[in-house]
Amino acid sequence: REQLTQKNTANYATFEDFVKRIKTCGSIEDLNQTRYHILAEIMQATIIQNLKQAKGIGAEDRDTLVGHIKGELLKNRDLKRYLNQCQFAKKLCEKRIHQLGGQKFTATTSTDLPHSIRKISFAELMTDEEGRRHLLGYMERKKKQHSS
Repeated sequence: REQLTQKNTANYATFEDFVKRIKTCGSIEDLNQTRYHILAEIMQATIIQNLKQAKGIGAEDRDTLVGHIKGELLKNRDLKRYLNQCQFAKKLCEKRIHQLGGQKFTATTSTDLPHSIRKISFAELMTDEEGRRHLLGYMERKKKQHSS
């Protein structure tokens, strides 16, 4: 059985390799697992992005950040790119699932996120156990990526 879903998409040499695996995968089950993994990545990366924006280091603040280190700005750009790649991969999974005879995703089912999702403050995130767990999981994956 083809195992498309791995612990982390970082196990692929490039994003293009990951996309190629999605396009050639013949298992609806593996594609669904990959899709759910991508959704979790999107949620976690969005939380990080919201936290950074709450701290005032969002991409829209580049011109006003006189003393801010360049590395933080690059991380923000990389996070935005990562989110875009995740969105693309999720839509590709959904398209491939439908091609194989699985569920057709619509605008409402496409995200599988509760309608009550809203931006939260860092303080709210830290007081919520699930929020802390998602944040910690995301940070651990990023640490592993950078240490590799």
